[in-house]
Amino acid sequence: MVLLELLGVALGAAAISGIANAGKEKPKPKTIAGGRVRECPNCGTMVNKKAVRCINCNYHFKKGKVVPKNKQSTNQSKPNDKKNSTQRTQKHTNTTTNDQKRKKSNKNYNINNGKGIHMKIPGLVIGRSYSNDDLMNMFKCANAGGMRRSKRTNTLVLVYDHNKMYDDAWKGNVLHYTGMGLYGNQKLKGTQNKTLYESNTNGVDVHLFEVFYKGRYEYQGQVKLAGKPYQEVQRDANGRNRKVWMFPLKRK
Repeated sequence: MVLLELLGVALGAAAISGIANAGKEKPKPKTIAGGRVRECPNCGTMVNKKAVRCINCNYHFKKGKVVPKNKQSTNQSKPNDKKNSTQRTQKHTNTTTNDQKRKKSNKNYNINNGKGIHMKIPGLVIGRSYSNDDLMNMFKCANAGGMRRSKRTNTLVLVYDHNKMYDDAWKGNVLHYTGMGLYGNQKLKGTQNKTLYESNTNGVDVHLFEVFYKGRYEYQGQVKLAGKPYQEVQRDANGRNRKVWMFPLKRK
């Protein structure tokens, strides 16, 4: 009788221990839909089978517990911030190094009191004639037009062609040069007229060529505004009167 009582006590204890241990086991996620998605055992949200964490409660499937979001974001932000900072520093260093190499490799660059980069155009001699191809190669400008802007050399090439329709004229040592625009009233905005209008302050070098014979451009040197630009009436390409911009220029 005593033995039976002891056996009953032992079986009861084992049953209680089994129940307690069963309560401590980690819940296993259920896999459904052909194994492509599974259910979060913590909140029941359906997530991709390959997901490491639940998108709803941040339950970690491998660790079997919820990982605090604040702790996770803090641990991951520091390495990324450090990496991004390093990349920005390297990019700035590379840019600075490239600029220095570019300036060293081209000795024609000359910075003039912070107003812009000026290029010394090699081979230019006042009074010498050049071809249109020479102008294009030296100034990196367009192949036609009376005003040829080049941002690569930071220059504005002016062509005073005696064979054209414009009423350009030397008055003493000042050339009164007509702005660009064949038809209607000439404008400043959106044209090289504005570049020439502001040439005494915008840092652009203005070079003048004079054409007496077709295809021969005689270099007259660098010029600058000798006075304030003004407007007058001239005929356009259709023979109609219109307002043009006139720029008084003299050699530097």
